[in-house]
Amino acid sequence: MARDAILVVEGGLRWDDFIEDWRLSAKRILDVDQAREQYARRLVLRWPDAGSNGDARKLVSAIEQALRPSKGGRCSVAIRYRREDAAVYLQFGEEWTVRPSRELIERLGTIVGREGVELVYAPRVDG
Repeated sequence: MARDAILVVEGGLRWDDFIEDWRLSAKRILDVDQAREQYARRLVLRWPDAGSNGDARKLVSAIEQALRPSKGGRCSVAIRYRREDAAVYLQFGEEWTVRPSRELIERLGTIVGREGVELVYAPRVDG
């Protein structure tokens, strides 16, 4: 692991009377990228305001190209579109599940804006 990395630690934290301090017992340590791929369950894209139909087709093509190299993971993909008079939530099919890598998030951020990419997390299910 890299120096000064952000880590996710699974384990126990307890007060130790002998050392008079907290003791952390780590069972598993993940860096932030590993944790994202392990726990992210849904990638939601906010559809940006697009002008013409041609812009919408270009946007769909760009999203498809961004997702394609990351297909095959456990994270589902959805698009949220909202206007004053309408809203829609479109869940992609299972063939579009992805590995939510940092690179994918950055690619999608250049298409729909950084604020347009949201990851939804769920606890890890053992078994």
